[in-house]
Amino acid sequence: MQQKIFIFAALFVIFLAYLLLLRLSNKPTQPALLSFIVACIPFQIALPIWNPPLESMGGTFTAKIFVTIPIVIYLALLLRIRIRVMHYSWENEKWVIICGGLLAISLFNPLNHAPISTFSLASLFCTYILCCRVFYRLLSPPQIISGIFAGLAFICITQFILAICFPLLGMKSVTYLFQAAGEEWATRRDSRSGAVGVFLHPGNLGLFLTIATAFLLGCFLNGYKKRLTFVLLVINVLTIFLTYSRSSYVALVIMSCVILFLHHSPGSKVFSLKTVLFGVLPGVFILLGFIFISPLGALFLSDNAAEMLQARVDHWKVALDIFSQSPVIGVGLNAHLEYISSQPLLLSNIHNEFLTTNPIHNIHLIVLCEMGIIGIVIWILFIVNSVADARRNLAANNNMIFSLAKAGAVISFVIYGITDWAPFSQSVFPLFIILMFYGNKYSIFVKQGQPAHLTLFGQ
Repeated sequence: MQQKIFIFAALFVIFLAYLLLLRLSNKPTQPALLSFIVACIPFQIALPIWNPPLESMGGTFTAKIFVTIPIVIYLALLLRIRIRVMHYSWENEKWVIICGGLLAISLFNPLNHAPISTFSLASLFCTYILCCRVFYRLLSPPQIISGIFAGLAFICITQFILAICFPLLGMKSVTYLFQAAGEEWATRRDSRSGAVGVFLHPGNLGLFLTIATAFLLGCFLNGYKKRLTFVLLVINVLTIFLTYSRSSYVALVIMSCVILFLHHSPGSKVFSLKTVLFGVLPGVFILLGFIFISPLGALFLSDNAAEMLQARVDHWKVALDIFSQSPVIGVGLNAHLEYISSQPLLLSNIHNEFLTTNPIHNIHLIVLCEMGIIGIVIWILFIVNSVADARRNLAANNNMIFSLAKAGAVISFVIYGITDWAPFSQSVFPLFIILMFYGNKYSIFVKQGQPAHLTLFGQ
């Protein structure tokens, strides 16, 4: 607890210094609060107020109830501005309403053995949505981009410095400075070393920076602070390389190829010969080069890789067994681990503590077993619609940065989520919510795909 207080104090001092710098430069200070929220995401600074007595951590988001920095900022803003500012049209927030419906179904699901765990996820989701809605009302689109950019810039630079300290300089002390179990995962339990930054696991760091790279690529390709953005992109790639996270490498390559293709050919159909030739094949060739030609191939073809693949296959079988027991509505969002704890027969043929104490290593199967057929259909539609909506906005020369960031974040989730649960973690998911919110909010395509208004910015 004292460690978290020290980290928060350090971040707050940096935030005050940033405010002072903005004032001295005669620049608006309102985006700084959004920057602060974004910068705090990976640090997971929160005050726990209830730790329910469950047999497991509930699900990927844990079952604890927290008071978080975003909710404190939201309440502070609520006290300072008029109430009417907090309320406005729900246009382009259909996905938020659908998520709320899924959470409600989960809370009343009779097979949900940890409704408090579902409530914990609901509180996290609602907190960030409320904050996003307030900033949407208070800030202009360029100010929102500026706020997110500054927060991500701070994170990227911080992670790069920590990655140099470990693994390059071998300073193991930085691996447990922010997360108590960071050293254990940074050394992969003596199998190999990788950068963790302020995160618990190298994969979480790699995925977060991959999503941040999607946003920065959108900025760079549209000429927003081009020099600084280029520097941030370079250090992001170097940091991701130092994580030695296989899934992050694959997600970064495919996500980058998709963004570059969407930027240069926004009018192309998603399924076409041009898409295959200039979008899919380049990514495939780069990945094959990584695996079979580059020195990094040892990561993909090692004995450890085969062992990890087998562990994931065993995990996936458990997910399918859960799905078979509740195929329509699943066993409750953020509650599949507690369900497994109550059904020992699910693990009767598995004698591996890793599989019994960790969430299922596939977010798509997590959606399937936690929300059943209803959830997986909505999830697939959300993925397809997000990329299609981004493409339509790019073709209309609208919402360029957030459209690319939204498509990149979704692709990163889809690819990385095949082999891990990090996308559904508290250190990564809030950034996804933020990019989805503004990517959809500024979309010109609302009812039945008809343009409502143009919002040109960020070019």
